[in-house]
This record gives sequence, structure tokens and C-alpha cells, in this order.
Amino acid sequence: MTMKSTEFANKEYETSWKQRAKRKQTNKQRIIQQNITGKIGEFAVMFHFLDQDRDISSPDMEIYTYKKSFDADLRLDGVGLHVKSQSRDSYDRLGKKTWTFQYGGSGSGHKDPLIYKKLTENVVFVYVDGMETEIYGPYAWEAIQPLLKDPVIDRLKGIKKCIYVEDLPK
Repeated sequence: MTMKSTEFANKEYETSWKQRAKRKQTNKQRIIQQNITGKIGEFAVMFHFLDQDRDISSPDMEIYTYKKSFDADLRLDGVGLHVKSQSRDSYDRLGKKTWTFQYGGSGSGHKDPLIYKKLTENVVFVYVDGMETEIYGPYAWEAIQPLLKDPVIDRLKGIKKCIYVEDLPK
């Protein structure tokens, strides 16, 4: 899983670094690590729901060269499921379990449609510590959207919105 996630993350970076730079994301190693964490989170969610005999799709491993997709990462029982993952490294830097959404910016790929469109999809949050994961959810997006807050990092305010673990419904 890690090897496939790493291979995916490196290829994805090569096709998206210019777009990410427009969003003030320029640290290559951090971007690659975030992509690895994201794929590990997607696989963890898939295996979690397979263990429950639920109908879950596989993570998309396609590299898109033109336009980043904000479609749901997986489909759970026929409903879109967005997977948001955070690594232990990110937690150590921020001191919080938090998951981010693209919020600001102009043009395609700078705004997560979950925030701007009324979607009846679900979201799940994953904390990734090496190969260990904690899964929160799934939650209906309508229940989570009002909980969005500004990030703790000042330079990301206006660009990202966040969900913090302490705000998640129990």
C-alpha cells in the first residue's frame, strides 16, 4: 500500500506542482508526503468498510494531467465519500488533529466544490501515523460544513478551511 501510494504521489506531483504553487503550496517533499498520506487514508477507509461487508469502491490511482478532480474519493453504498487525511508529522507541527479543504483562490482547482455546492455526499476523516490509522465518520457533509473554521496557520487563512477533531460530532 505504501509503495503504490508513494509511486502515485510522485507522479501526481509532476502533473500538479504549477497549480499548487498558485495556492502557495511549494514545498515538494511536503506535497508528496501529503499525497502519500491521502492515499494511505483512502486505502484504510476502503479496508475498514470492506471488513464491515459494505459496498465500497477502490481508490482512484489515475494521474490526471489536465484538471484536478474534486469528485468524491470513494463510493460507499453508492454515495460519494470524500476522504480527508492528516499525518502524524502534520499533527506534530500543528499540535491538533485537523483536516483541510480548499477554500479560496480563483480559477479551477482552487475551490473545493463541497464548500460551494449543495452536495448530498459524505466525508470521513483519517489520522495516519505510519501504517496505523484512526477513522472518524462517515459524516453527512451537511452536518460537517457548518463546523468549518479558519486554519491555525495564518498564511493559509482565506485559502483553506479546516475541521478540527474536537468539533466532530460524537
